[in-house]
Amino acid sequence: MIDFSVIVRKLVDSGAAKASEVAGCTEGEIQELESAVGAKLPQVYREFLSRMGRSAGQLFLGTDIFFEHLRRGLTKGANLLLARDGKPPLPKKAFVFGMHQGYQFTFFLLGENEDPTVEGYLEKDDFSRVAGSFSEFLTQAVEDTIRTEQILLERRKLVAARRQKLPSRN
Repeated sequence: MIDFSVIVRKLVDSGAAKASEVAGCTEGEIQELESAVGAKLPQVYREFLSRMGRSAGQLFLGTDIFFEHLRRGLTKGANLLLARDGKPPLPKKAFVFGMHQGYQFTFFLLGENEDPTVEGYLEKDDFSRVAGSFSEFLTQAVEDTIRTEQILLERRKLVAARRQKLPSRN
């Protein structure tokens, strides 16, 4: 399983999130989601929600993955995308936990295990395995976010250094 304290610390230490930007859901909010889907959510995903289910800095920026989107339900939008692409709907046990810009989504099957396989769909493509587990999915997303934040930091430093070398416009 995954150590969420380490994940949060990595995000904060890298500058990809401020501690105040990492916020979890209440137990009541998690139960609200479970009631809406009619099943208990996997333990690792429940922990994700409780630690960072409302916000996590730059992690998942631009992706509908946090509670405010989940409570509205993402499965309907996913099934609309599939229908538009001429694909059959998702299985009843599918829980769509992330949708990016309306053209791709990620999901797992409820009841699979406590750290389920993550599947994905990209517009006009086939389903594909995104990660062997939700823990693996989250770990990779954190690493990608940190790497991106480091690249942006280096670029900001280069721009600042170039600006210092420019002649003054007085």
